[in-house]
Amino acid sequence: MGAVPSTSNASIRESTGSYSFQHNEMTVMNAIVQSTQDPGKSADITEKLNSMIYIHAGMDTLTIDSAKLNDYAGYDVDPFVVKELLLTISYKATASGTMTNTYWSSDLNQFRETTRTLYLKELGGDQGQTAYSVTSDDPEKFKGGELMIDQEKAGFSYNMVFPGETNHAKHDVLLTYDIETDEWSGYGFKDVSRADVGFVKIKMHPSLPPLIA
Repeated sequence: MGAVPSTSNASIRESTGSYSFQHNEMTVMNAIVQSTQDPGKSADITEKLNSMIYIHAGMDTLTIDSAKLNDYAGYDVDPFVVKELLLTISYKATASGTMTNTYWSSDLNQFRETTRTLYLKELGGDQGQTAYSVTSDDPEKFKGGELMIDQEKAGFSYNMVFPGETNHAKHDVLLTYDIETDEWSGYGFKDVSRADVGFVKIKMHPSLPPLIA
């Protein structure tokens, strides 16, 4: 079952920097540039902002330069007066991706590889960071975790047991985004006590229907 769309509101004052929003299946529902002294002087830029949404790291992304509110509106709604943008966006709070883990097996003395589907439920975010709780289609071995995405870097913490083992171990991996492969990847310790290193890759699939509400 797909997720019920979530909404988020923001107020952006003119010339206060750039603001980025990154979500799954994001749509600008309402975007109004208005005078801070006379709200009746305003312009609807909803269509303009929707045309500015692009895909980055497998997610819909919108970057707003608050110094360009007049450009987005096409004119100055109230000359010599500071403007603000009132924004409402809608998005799905879940996403999914494929995780591939390549690691060295001390027991077998060779490299092994596991692949599973991850389901990400958005928990919220601030200042360009977005947090997700993570589950998978392999709950017996992958016990869940958390993913924090910050632009082109991500911290991934999860609990998993590898083939031939019985105990779950916590894994902490710093992932970076590669625009050429459209994948997140990074090295992490599979089991700190044994110093086995695993290589993790995650490819987001925003078009894949999420299986968690």
